[in-house]
Amino acid sequence: MALTKTKIRLSSFVLLIIDNDCQAFGFISKDNSPNRNGFLNKLIPNLVDLRKKRREEIEITLKDDFQRKDSESIYEAVNNVIDRVYFKDEMIAEKNSSVWLRPNRSARNTFDEIEESELKITCQDFSSYIRGLLNEYSCLPQYKRQSLAFAKEDQICRRAYETNQIMIFRYKGGRYRVCFYMMEFGFLYDQTNYVICLDTKTKEIRSFDLSFVENPILIKEKYRLDERAETRIQEYLEKNDFSDSHVEKIEDGKKNEE
Repeated sequence: MALTKTKIRLSSFVLLIIDNDCQAFGFISKDNSPNRNGFLNKLIPNLVDLRKKRREEIEITLKDDFQRKDSESIYEAVNNVIDRVYFKDEMIAEKNSSVWLRPNRSARNTFDEIEESELKITCQDFSSYIRGLLNEYSCLPQYKRQSLAFAKEDQICRRAYETNQIMIFRYKGGRYRVCFYMMEFGFLYDQTNYVICLDTKTKEIRSFDLSFVENPILIKEKYRLDERAETRIQEYLEKNDFSDSHVEKIEDGKKNEE
């Protein structure tokens, strides 16, 4: 039976983290309140993927390094221990708050998978499973939480770096065509992940808050930075100013392909 709407009991600490991240990552309702449901529908599929990848790594390690044929059952026990013991913090354990979760179309397959597969593997009910994901998430620093919430966007950026492919995306009403250089954290208390790029059209060095990079795609065309451009970007980074208004222009910056 497909999930329609359910109430998840949480601690006030975890709910505070969720509301903080809604504000920080741009999930705001029309009345300026945190759009918790929209945020959780984007976040939870990424957390489920992370848990599945971790399970696979544990199983591979048990099989290859320890020659354990019962690696899957061992993981099931470890998973329950993690939820019951590792996150048994006073701030997290007291479930004095709650949030309503209503799956949207984009997250529907993930919630179906949780009900049909994940709950059997972990021997948990739906609420306990989601609460475990959010408890774990809330223990991470903000820059890691942002990377998890925007895992797809983060992965495309890093793929652009590996392949030198040009990346196209929308950002706060504008459309950009860039050569990705690196992901950088904010200065001091700013834990934002900033996408540092060279705009291939305007030849401007720019930084973009990962939370507002929309629908990034890679195209076949490549753009490799020359040494002068990389030096200028390093100078840009040293100023620790990643505001939208901080833009620096260079002459070209493209390395001729051999």
